[in-house]
Amino acid sequence: MESNNKTLLVVDDDEENCELLKRMFEKRGFKVELASDGQEGLMALALNDVNLVFLDLNMPLMNGFTFLEKVKMNKNHRQIPVFVTSSLDDEDTINDCLSYGANGFIPKPYDMDKMLGCIKGCLDDK
Repeated sequence: MESNNKTLLVVDDDEENCELLKRMFEKRGFKVELASDGQEGLMALALNDVNLVFLDLNMPLMNGFTFLEKVKMNKNHRQIPVFVTSSLDDEDTINDCLSYGANGFIPKPYDMDKMLGCIKGCLDDK
């Protein structure tokens, strides 16, 4: 999979999760921006040319649902694919994520093959 200088944004308040994903994605040639809550995530979107977001739900200050709602309401960002990553993987939570505009849901702990498949499906040929 070619990264073609694509930028991924990881929005998660767990520093270990962020660093793990950053290392794994950078090894594959992606630029990775990190944000520890939804507010930082929105700022990162405003300051960087982000191609795809991996978003945790449970965060301080602004949770994942609010972040997702704000992204999908913003005409400059609504086209950016957002995949929710959460340990809350019951059917209602997944359906709520999709209804808020998420492109998909990836349960924690991370399945790197699934994450890379999401990237490939959204970013190849763009």
